[in-house]
Amino acid sequence: MNVTQFLSECVKHNIPISFSKYGDGEYNCVQAIDQHNCDNDTYTQKLKDKLIDSFKYMIDETNNSFIGLWPDKIKQYFWESLVQKKLRWADYHSIIFRNEDFGETSSVLDSKIELYKNIKLSPLKKIIICNKLLVKAASLLDIGFTVQIPFNNWFDKYCETVIEQTAKIIGTDGNHIVITCCGMGAKVIICELKKRFPKGIYLDFGSALDLLCTKKDSRGSASSFNYNNLLVAFKDLLPPDWEDKKYNPIYEEAQKKLGVHIHSLSKNNIKIAKHISFFLSDSTVGRVAYLNRIISEANTYDCLNVDIFIHVNNDYPLDCLQLLENKKGLVQIVCHDLTDIHPFYLTWKCRKMLKEQRYNYDVFMHIEDDILIPWKAIDYWFSYKDLVIKSNNNLGFLRVEVDKGGVEYLVDINEKLDATVTLNDILFTNNNKNPYCGFWIYDKKEFNRFVNSHYYDIANIESYKIREKSAVGLHGKHSCWYDTTIIPVINEQPHESCKIYHLANNYLNKKSMLFSEILQFS
Repeated sequence: MNVTQFLSECVKHNIPISFSKYGDGEYNCVQAIDQHNCDNDTYTQKLKDKLIDSFKYMIDETNNSFIGLWPDKIKQYFWESLVQKKLRWADYHSIIFRNEDFGETSSVLDSKIELYKNIKLSPLKKIIICNKLLVKAASLLDIGFTVQIPFNNWFDKYCETVIEQTAKIIGTDGNHIVITCCGMGAKVIICELKKRFPKGIYLDFGSALDLLCTKKDSRGSASSFNYNNLLVAFKDLLPPDWEDKKYNPIYEEAQKKLGVHIHSLSKNNIKIAKHISFFLSDSTVGRVAYLNRIISEANTYDCLNVDIFIHVNNDYPLDCLQLLENKKGLVQIVCHDLTDIHPFYLTWKCRKMLKEQRYNYDVFMHIEDDILIPWKAIDYWFSYKDLVIKSNNNLGFLRVEVDKGGVEYLVDINEKLDATVTLNDILFTNNNKNPYCGFWIYDKKEFNRFVNSHYYDIANIESYKIREKSAVGLHGKHSCWYDTTIIPVINEQPHESCKIYHLANNYLNKKSMLFSEILQFS
């Protein structure tokens, strides 16, 4: 029985339980990272202190309290360090819907709908704490009482008021379900109510009802399902007037006030996860200089955050890794046991961690340990990625080496590119020769599609060697994900910013094609 099913049984049989979600916002608040979360709720000292106190109380002083954790080991270790008892970890999305729920064989969706059904049918007193745009939730789940909060930054001023209003509605302990849709402050409210009414049921819904009740995806994560999919899933629970025109003003206001962070995302406020595999040995310690070049370059990125994860073997002294400070984020060394495994398979080890981070970052990168990605290359990618992906193509990069005279040579291509395609009046050259370039980069939406694809299992990538399979991503020449790899053409040359740099420069002595001579159009 998964946690969703257990919550459902507790609701059905009036068994005291609580479920609270702890994600990026809560973690960043208590760590004093950034100034606000994606809903523009400011991280205040009061909220920080109350979040920590509430977490400790719910774990060490109560029973049957589940914590929905955002999938990130670093955050898990931090929260565990605050408490004495073992935590009851649960899937962060035990109540919230996600893309995987709508797969053809998903039983998780059925479990979630059953939970909602049991809430609707429950004779217990039901209370929801939410903003005014979730008014339809009351009729959806037969909720008798609503405690309304402002959209943002309500905690410091109104927390105690919300608690007292809710407590007054509860009255006698043991006959109530409290549903919270009120952001980070929900954890504190659940804790304070649990102290006074320990026999209740407390469920932190977060944004679970936003899309269904407002027709607005407030998190930007619903890439494989939409409002109509939810209508089908909830068909037996919807009241007759669900599509009544009287609700139109709600939808209009939701477009302006929910999910504002989705549209404000730009290359300057993105969070990047960059993964590198580096096999430690006597013959490779000299290549640590490449890692420092990569870190130094990341310090110049014009973005919010760049976390660098360096995956190494655990059987070599780590003191050889004298690394520069990453002023844009963290540098984490991730050790792997390669006993009885060929060293090349180290490059496959990062996939598990990347998958765990799939909701934590805006941009995901995997690079070979000697590949330098300048900020202008990411800027280039950000400018063209949506147009290119929409056409079912991959935006290409060209890996170059630079000689002492500053002349740039291509590493992976020794044939001229002679095919073109036009998108939105922009000319692109078709790299149908060799799209490999030693790294891949995806935004959150495309990366989650990658994780759910056949190709996330590296064994399914054909025609590449062990290490190259990890670095080719979805755009392998014999993979069927994209139609092809294309690069914009500016002034009869590949876009200047498509260049990434092979620091090892170990192909310069071979017959390499000049970057400036790669195109040949008839």
